Amino acid sequence: MEKFYLVTIIILCSGAFPAASQNVPSKVSGIFDDLPIDDPESRSVLASSENAEDKIKNNILLKTRLSKNVCYLGEPILVSYELYTALQSKSKISAVPAFPHFISYEQKQDNEEISYKKINKKQFRFYNLLSYQLIPLDTGNWKFEPVIVHNTVSYENASGKSISYEGTVKSDDPYIKVIPLPVADDLLHFSGGIGTFKIAAGVSMDSCRTNEKNSLVIHIEGSGNFSGFMMPSVSWPAEITPESPIETENVSYDVFPPRGTRKFEIPFTIGKDGNHRIPPVLFSYFDPALHSYQSIASEELSVVAIIPDVSEDIKLQSPRSVNKLLISVIAIITASLIAAVAYIRHSRKRGKMIKKALMSEENLTIESTVENETDIYKELEQIAGIEDNRAFVEALKQFLKSKNYASKLMLEKCDFLLYAPGDIPDNARKELEQELKDIIL
Repeated sequence: MEKFYLVTIIILCSGAFPAASQNVPSKVSGIFDDLPIDDPESRSVLASSENAEDKIKNNILLKTRLSKNVCYLGEPILVSYELYTALQSKSKISAVPAFPHFISYEQKQDNEEISYKKINKKQFRFYNLLSYQLIPLDTGNWKFEPVIVHNTVSYENASGKSISYEGTVKSDDPYIKVIPLPVADDLLHFSGGIGTFKIAAGVSMDSCRTNEKNSLVIHIEGSGNFSGFMMPSVSWPAEITPESPIETENVSYDVFPPRGTRKFEIPFTIGKDGNHRIPPVLFSYFDPALHSYQSIASEELSVVAIIPDVSEDIKLQSPRSVNKLLISVIAIITASLIAAVAYIRHSRKRGKMIKKALMSEENLTIESTVENETDIYKELEQIAGIEDNRAFVEALKQFLKSKNYASKLMLEKCDFLLYAPGDIPDNARKELEQELKDIIL
């Protein structure tokens, strides 16, 4: 009886191939270890009547799988190469295909779980050998080059003599047909995206000062081809001046089709006070599954701009009203100084803490009488100690609403942070705290 030792490994070789059109697979270890194969004795022994090359071709198979044989220009497709073996063999990739008419992304392979498949009642050990995600760049009928694998089968006979034979197998070389996108009557807002997507838009601040830098943020999320994206067009009102957009992408090509988001951030300023509306942002893409173009739009946005310089308002008022306003401002500043001194004396352990007085030249809606300032500072100190950003802003908003110190602008900023999509970032909280510091004497 002949003895057999199952050695099924893969050695990946890198040859001289054009780097721009293909990805040479990285080295994989541990996926072709000694594992049992159904009836290795009867399969691995090379009888005197058998041809080594034919035996290997009948027992080691290399198959090509395409996600589809006909696709649109720019539509992602997946090509996979699968190895089936029923012999005790060492396998080495000796050639990988080039993809000159495609953008290619090599996919990660998972062969940790042992897998068997039966073909024509014969059981094979199955491996995901190679996989590429491709995006067509040209229309036409394109033939894929085959993957070639060299195999060596070895075993010992009853006398302990090592017997081996060799042979190569290659995958089939299928064609794929790439067709152009259909002609549409109106492609004004076509983005170049191919797949399925959704859009959302928002502004960094829904209330700001005139000529203060704000930002329109557009999020495109979905799956498909992100590589050909263009920024959606925006119909800006005459009073808004946009700047050059900042584009970022977070797309995973380890899944098929690619999935992720693309973000466009457009800084802008508003030159006139008032309520300004940004129309919905239109976005069109091609859906290969529906064989048609699809159009989506974000919601309409509203931004309130206010004049930041209170002194300009003072110049427009009568001398009598100006005097009253100046007296009020002086009274506020005086009250703030007294309160700040009382608070510092009450809490020396904090050293140079934030002196919390919610008043400035903007906040002119303060009542003439206030409650105990020390208690107010204690309450603000507790709010400042809240670690969770959202809880901090919510507590600050409730405090401002319960007092008569809060300006409309400060409340609007709290509302924006609470109702804007996503979590409240640390830098937004720091800016809010810094503004409180800056307006306190």
